[in-house]
Formats: sequence, structure tokens, C-alpha cells
Amino acid sequence: MGDILDIIVPVGICIAAIVAAAIVYCIVVAVKSRRATKREQEAWREQRAGGKGRARDDADRR
Repeated sequence: MGDILDIIVPVGICIAAIVAAAIVYCIVVAVKSRRATKREQEAWREQRAGGKGRARDDADRR
């Protein structure tokens, strides 16, 4: 019985560490995505309101 636990415990710890890293990664990605969305919405509001953002025309895309 001790031989099985010598294998299962380290494997379980590694799996738990991978799961924890995945959870942290998902949280970080969600926060970054939310920030980008807010930034994009602000830019659209400024553009519609004639804000400080620079005007875009076809010349900028070339």
C-alpha cells in the first residue's frame, strides 16, 4: 500500500499545481479581456461624441 501512495501523492500534487495554474491563467485572461473591452467602448464613445481621439480616414489605412 505504501508503494502506491509513493506514486499517487506526487502525481496528485503535480495535477493540482497544473489545475491551479490554469485557474490563475483564466482569471488573468478574463481581466485583460474586460479591460480591452472597456477601452474599446471608451474609444467608440469618444469618437461618436467628437472627443479628443484623432480622426481616422482612408489615408491612415494605407
